[in-house]
Amino acid sequence: MKPSANHYGREIRGLNSRAIEFVRRKPIDNAALVDVVCAANELWTYVPDPGIAPLIGPMSDSHNKLYLLDRGAIKDFGGPGELIEAPRKLRALLEGM
Repeated sequence: MKPSANHYGREIRGLNSRAIEFVRRKPIDNAALVDVVCAANELWTYVPDPGIAPLIGPMSDSHNKLYLLDRGAIKDFGGPGELIEAPRKLRALLEGM
């Protein structure tokens, strides 16, 4: 991936592992930011439905993972396979901007 002002990728190699990370920056206006903050706040307290099993695929633990960061605290959602329920809704909101 060719880096730009709005995205970059990097590869991290260990003795027995390899990770590829993609970071995208998306500028948004204040009205859209309110929607993102409300959805992220709701997701911060989200508890997954134990009756819904995530789809499992052949990817690493962080494939399709969504991270929320707040003053040093980190919450992550997803893992192998696709995001489901509330985390999927926030990702769809972000990608739709």
